[in-house]
Amino acid sequence: MSDDLPPWQAAISPRLQERKAIPGTGHWPDERPWISSRLSALAVAALLLTLAPVFLLCLGGAAAAVGLLLQSPEVLSDPASLETALSAEVLFLSFFVGFGSWTLACGVTVFVVGWRPKHGFALRRPSLTMLGIALIGGLFVGLFPGWIAHQIVETFPDLANQGALEAIDRVLNSGGPFSRTLTLITIVIGAPIFEELCFRGALWNALERLAPGIFGQSIALIVTSLAFVVAHADLVQSPALVLTAFFLGWLRLTSGSIWPCILAHFVNNSLAATVGILASQTEFDDIEPALWIALLGLGVTIVLVALAYVLRREPLATPEQAWAELPEGLARGS
Repeated sequence: MSDDLPPWQAAISPRLQERKAIPGTGHWPDERPWISSRLSALAVAALLLTLAPVFLLCLGGAAAAVGLLLQSPEVLSDPASLETALSAEVLFLSFFVGFGSWTLACGVTVFVVGWRPKHGFALRRPSLTMLGIALIGGLFVGLFPGWIAHQIVETFPDLANQGALEAIDRVLNSGGPFSRTLTLITIVIGAPIFEELCFRGALWNALERLAPGIFGQSIALIVTSLAFVVAHADLVQSPALVLTAFFLGWLRLTSGSIWPCILAHFVNNSLAATVGILASQTEFDDIEPALWIALLGLGVTIVLVALAYVLRREPLATPEQAWAELPEGLARGS
């Protein structure tokens, strides 16, 4: 039976060779975890939430600081130049060091606990229908949040040009082809992959194991969506991102996979980057988000949410439901 365990786990204790995941523990039937209690899920969720600011702020911030000092040493004598010193290279370095290290920590945690990577990161293959919903959703889900962000800036003008996403927009439109390419790689490719692996992958997986069935998944949906919003650290964009965050979480809930989330995230960020580049051109300077376009985006998003629910994977992809699908003998671990 040692083939059921990774070699390093089987070497720790021969008793692990006989350990079986049992119904009610929050484990998938093909897992042989080192810690079989739901406390492991609580510990992993708490650890990942604690590590997030450490990696994203401390390591990512340190990488940004090093990049700034190497590129613009004058910021030491003139801190006021910090706002304009941010470059594509610094943004690229900061993001991939911060999120890359957190993603690595998620992978190590999933491995140490003994969860299967395909479950730990929700790497199951989605249906083409869910991918289609994600594709269309990525085009429309950001329209209403974009209008909300514009209204916040109009109401509180002091917040304009102070947020993290505003700084990224300046970087995107201030450099040459190489700088613009680095920025696009960061926000269009890096962000969808790393953020989804962490938030709706490893963190979601840990949170949904805390309670049986849909209750645990509801916890995962709420916590990961709010954590996603907070991680963007933007007083203007973060409130507007709530709708986008919950839409991505809904895709995760109804498909049991992060691939639709990555696709929708990729399309949304690509569209936002394209609009940002166009808006920087002189002929587009005075364009403001139209309310009817925002309402159209909201309406399409609501329709897609309902459609995803109707066409959801049956049953929803929880560990408990996976056990329910198994023959009785196998479900007992025989």
